[in-house]
Order: sequence, then structure tokens, then C-alpha cells
Amino acid sequence: MDFKFGILLIISAHICTTLALPPCVCARNLNPVCGSDGEDYSNPCRLKCAAFTSGTNITLAKYGPCVGSLPQVVVCEECICDNENSPVCGSDGQTYSNECRLNCHKSENPSLKVDRSGPC
Repeated sequence: MDFKFGILLIISAHICTTLALPPCVCARNLNPVCGSDGEDYSNPCRLKCAAFTSGTNITLAKYGPCVGSLPQVVVCEECICDNENSPVCGSDGQTYSNECRLNCHKSENPSLKVDRSGPC
């Protein structure tokens, strides 16, 4: 009877310590990754731990933060003009530093054209 009781204690102790331990232990090293859930994790182990503890299938989407994986809105100048000072007068009565600058404003006013060279 004592032998069976001893085995039972060992099994009980193993179950208790297994359940009492955290489900995963990760190093604190910083190696950011992006999960398939769109969340940033400090390293791949933390991602796996989150998947395990949440019971979801979170996978590695990419190394590095998630922000870089999302499409970024980048506003670019539609026109790139040099700083040449060659004023022109636009048909809107505005002076532009050069014809290129005037052409850049055509997106706002398609009928805009050079009225004459020089300031208005």
C-alpha cells in the first residue's frame, strides 16, 4: 500500500508542478517580429507563447515590426522643380518662380497656363 501511495504522490507532484509552471519561458532579448494577428512581439518566442496561451494560430508574418508590413501612405510631390528663378505670370494672375512651378498647380486648376514671361 505504501508503494502505491508513493507512486500516487510522485504523479500528483508532477502534475501540480507541470500545471503551476508558466506555459512558456522566453528570453528578454529584443528581436522584434510581426505576428499574423498584426501584433508586434519582442521576439519569436514571445509570439509562440502568445499563440499557445491564447489558443489561437498566430504565425510569424515577418521579422521586424508590423508597421513595415502594412502599406504606407507616402505623399510625394507630383512635380519636382528646381529653384530656377525665371518668373512667369499665370492666367490666374499669380506669379510663379518658373514655368515648372506653374505646371505643378495645373492639378488644382487644369486651365492654368502661362500668360506671359516675368512677374504679373
